[in-house]
Amino acid sequence: MPALVDGDFFHPVNGSLHVGTGAAIAREAATVNGDVSLAARARVGGDVTTVSGEIELAGAEVTGKLITRHGDIDLTDGAHVIGGIHVQKQNDSNWDWGKSDPIKVHVCGTCVVDGELRFDQPVELRVDSGGKVGAVVGDKVTRR
Repeated sequence: MPALVDGDFFHPVNGSLHVGTGAAIAREAATVNGDVSLAARARVGGDVTTVSGEIELAGAEVTGKLITRHGDIDLTDGAHVIGGIHVQKQNDSNWDWGKSDPIKVHVCGTCVVDGELRFDQPVELRVDSGGKVGAVVGDKVTRR
């Protein structure tokens, strides 16, 4: 039986968050210095947020947004994001978190992002043939 988490949210600070197959988080999942990965049939009922980690959805569903500043986003295996994607502007500090390349956002051919894709910094966007996305907002978007 899959693990179910109801009525709560998860906010580890310096660690990664892995949501297993069929597991559910009722509200939001967030981390500061770690990756967030959701396995097949996992579900998050709110936003998925990380400052410096990657976000990976492999057949999972997020009803909120995917939000990051410094991490790549990879959607595979029919992942579905209802609220959209937001790559926020990096802080104006001189520390670049070791990341000088554009953020990479990948949407597979069986994946869907219903909401807006808002990019406040340079992004390399790859939407595979068959993938569906909402409006793309941002002037520094390179499509692959």
